Amino acid sequence: MMLSLLLAASLNAAVAQGNSHAQAVTDLVVSGSDEALVTEVSRQPDAARAAFSDYLQQSAMTEADRLARAYFTAWTDPFLLQEARRFRRWSLADRRMKLTADSLRLAGNEAYGYDGVPAAIALWRESLGYSERLTDQSGAAKSLGNIGAGFYTVGELDSARIQLTQAYELAIEAGDLRTAAGALTNLANIAYELGDMARAADRYAEASDLLARTGSYRFQSATQHNLALVSMSLGDLHGARIALEESIRLSRLHGFPDDEAEGLISLADIARAEGAYGEAAELLDRALDLSGETGNQGVMAGAWHSLGVLWTARGDYRKAERFLVLALESYARLGRLPDMVDARQDRARTLIAAGDMRGGLRQVQAAISLADSLAMGARRSADLVMTAADINLALNEYTLALDQFAQARTSYRAANDMAGQAAALEGLGYLSLVRGDAAEAHDALAQALRLQTSAGRPDPRAVALTRLSLAAAQQEMGDTATARQTLRLAGDGLSSVDDVVGQAAVVATLGELEMGAGRPWTADSLYRLGLELLGERTAPGVSWQLHAGLAETSASFGHLSEAAGELRRAIA
Repeated sequence: MMLSLLLAASLNAAVAQGNSHAQAVTDLVVSGSDEALVTEVSRQPDAARAAFSDYLQQSAMTEADRLARAYFTAWTDPFLLQEARRFRRWSLADRRMKLTADSLRLAGNEAYGYDGVPAAIALWRESLGYSERLTDQSGAAKSLGNIGAGFYTVGELDSARIQLTQAYELAIEAGDLRTAAGALTNLANIAYELGDMARAADRYAEASDLLARTGSYRFQSATQHNLALVSMSLGDLHGARIALEESIRLSRLHGFPDDEAEGLISLADIARAEGAYGEAAELLDRALDLSGETGNQGVMAGAWHSLGVLWTARGDYRKAERFLVLALESYARLGRLPDMVDARQDRARTLIAAGDMRGGLRQVQAAISLADSLAMGARRSADLVMTAADINLALNEYTLALDQFAQARTSYRAANDMAGQAAALEGLGYLSLVRGDAAEAHDALAQALRLQTSAGRPDPRAVALTRLSLAAAQQEMGDTATARQTLRLAGDGLSSVDDVVGQAAVVATLGELEMGAGRPWTADSLYRLGLELLGERTAPGVSWQLHAGLAETSASFGHLSEAAGELRRAIA
């Protein structure tokens, strides 16, 4: 899930972001009363700042002064008054230099969403050069903040931290609270990536306090978005949903469609985690519509990425693959390398689920190669190790998989990621199961289940799949009664999220229980039901078990030719 950068471009692109409302403020400046102007500025502070910047570019100083006074009256933020006074003192040549710097920075903001990070950073650096020659602290802070956000996007966290820290310090000296808050937001994003949730939450809160003094609805929305992601990492899906819904409301109300689309993508990820797959699909369709209207390729890629993960969870691996390839191609064009790492991992998981081990391995190797060139946070590094462990488990490389699951668990713990810790424990439990240690498997899986269910609203699919493995361990230990009960719970959970492949896996395990209890006719019916559930889906990890089960029941009925045919299908 992407952090809501809103680019520190974010806090600096008032002209680019506010034009949809700026005309109303402009009309009031020209013809309205001061009281009406203060009311409108209070209602639409982002648009007011956009109109102010327009006036400076037109050298319409009387209107700019009036608007700056109204903004100060509405929000007690003197920054626009200071900017108007500085602009008035400058020579004509200096004013032109200021406007050139602003134009280059805004062009970089535009390039970020459409041409990619390298093109944007080149424009921001050029803008920075003009601001430094002019000794314009606020302008330099804006460009530095955007450059830092760009470095963050491409995974250069140390460079990002340096640029963002300088941006924050310059912005505070200049009294530009919105730019300072933007730098803090992206510094918080870095802390989030590195797993320092307490520091991330503190910096988001500090940024929110600054923004509250400027009336910046857009960036209050961004802060709510980012706080939601912190809540998700801590397992609080309910708190995350509330924060995201507020973020989306603010973006929609004040006319920021790209930000609204980013919020919808993250809300869809929460809906998927809660098992509400239909809701997730609807949210992602709306996000694609919005990004299609604005032409923002980065947001569109994020929606495709989430759709790929969603369709993997729903068992339609072909559709998932199509969306993930689209996302990867778009990320590559835009230079968003960390997002490429994430998408390659998700594509690897999809290919593994579809039985393409070689393809999955190629994707993981490409992701690791790319990650080696980046400064990856603890969470992303743990995700990479987990994906590699899953593949090695599937390839029977048990010793390597054991080390990787243990390493991932340690990294997830360092990142305070409860869901990740549970997934690593589940991997360790399943590994113990296939190696024949049912008691050790049971302990690890039970611990994973406790972690998953300790959250306010746990991911029903993840819980159900852990129960499925736990039931297999209970069966191996001879506790068939408890295994049946655990399987019923797993089946209910998978049915609630419409995971057909998971339901078929439950049916396969129930068939094994019936066969072990000496009821081959019941087992045979279950195996056939499982294959009926799968239909045309490519899910070899489950379908081979169902065919092998049918071979066993057919042999018990004396139908040896039919049993041989089922075994050939299982082998294939």
